[in-house]
Order: sequence, then structure tokens, then C-alpha cells
Amino acid sequence: MRIIKFRGKVQGNWWHVDSENDAWEQFWALVERETVGQYIGLNDAMGTEIYEHDIIKVYDNIRVVEYKRAWWNALTPEEFYQTSDGEPQPQLPGGFGVMQGVTQDDEGQFKPMYRHAEYALVVGNVHDNPELLHR
Repeated sequence: MRIIKFRGKVQGNWWHVDSENDAWEQFWALVERETVGQYIGLNDAMGTEIYEHDIIKVYDNIRVVEYKRAWWNALTPEEFYQTSDGEPQPQLPGGFGVMQGVTQDDEGQFKPMYRHAEYALVVGNVHDNPELLHR
């Protein structure tokens, strides 16, 4: 069974919990909800766990890790299936990724993190380091 991990701030301090942690219920009772981010199941190039709302640097671009319901413009043809009316639909209903691509020719697309995590470096998060987003 996969362990689901979250992090969030409790009284200004980061707490990390998982579904098997004794502090699980206490975390959800005390956490500042706007700071909660889920571990995306991937680590960056240095082995650091990547969480939702982390700020990462990929190929000299600063991006925020987000969850989207569908990766319409980021899937390869084999990741689509055809509906009964012939319209392509994504097989993957959603996931964690970065907006606006990671290279110049990807501008304006949502790219799944599993394709870029090995090249990414976590440089902060939107709660502690919002100034990184304005560079």
C-alpha cells in the first residue's frame, strides 16, 4: 500500500505527516489549511522530496508544482484513448506538474512532473519564498 504524505504549517512550523503517522489526526485539526501540500511521489535531482506548492528550478526556469485535473496539452499520443464519439480523452485524469512548460518550445502548457523531476531542484515553496516567483 502506498503511503500518502502531506506537509503543512502548524503555528508557523512545518509538520510532515503520512497516513501511518500517529500525528495524522492532530495534524488535520491544527494545520493552516492554505499551507497544506501533498508529496507528489517524486524527488528532485538532489533527492529532496517534492511537494505540491514547491518552487522548483528546471532548466533555469522557476516553476510552481501544482495539481491539475487533466494534462490536455501535455500527453503523448499513447497516453490518450478515444471516446465513443471519437474525441481524444486523457487516460490520466490529472496529476502534479508545472505550468508553462520547462523549455521555450513548451510555453503555455502544463507538463507532468514525472517527466522532469530528475532535472528539477526544489528551491523553496510559495509560502516561505514567494519572492522567488518574481525573478
